[in-house]
Amino acid sequence: MRIVFLVMLTVLISVSNGQSDSKTTGNGQQSQVPLVFNQQDFGSRFSVLFYSDDNYDYYVIDLTKLGDRFERIYFMNLTYADARIVNLDADIEKDQTWFKAYYKYKDEEITCLFKDLKEKTEDARIGMTVEEKSAWMAKYDKFIKSNKNE
Repeated sequence: MRIVFLVMLTVLISVSNGQSDSKTTGNGQQSQVPLVFNQQDFGSRFSVLFYSDDNYDYYVIDLTKLGDRFERIYFMNLTYADARIVNLDADIEKDQTWFKAYYKYKDEEITCLFKDLKEKTEDARIGMTVEEKSAWMAKYDKFIKSNKNE
């Protein structure tokens, strides 16, 4: 029984170490989406198709092109309503965030989607009063960090 336990533990540790390694694999492909993207590479673009694997395309979004907290949260809420994309990092305090889209969606379609969602966000920013934004935030801000562990 001890031997089986040790073998299982060894396999588990090996697998978890392999999954946490973001370096390239033997065939030259990256095993994970990198966590850092050079901010200057965005240029005037809001989204960049950064990496593709057999199933998904991975996009990086420049959150600095959205204004305040309201805009970031509004944009993220819009993304959650679209089944074509999945957010991989919901930390709106960062300069960028990651999404994946199933490979069947073309780059132009997803890039256009992100642009449209950004425009809807800007329209909401312009069209809402400060009071309306506050009420909206009270209802939809799911990004409030809990201080329970402090």
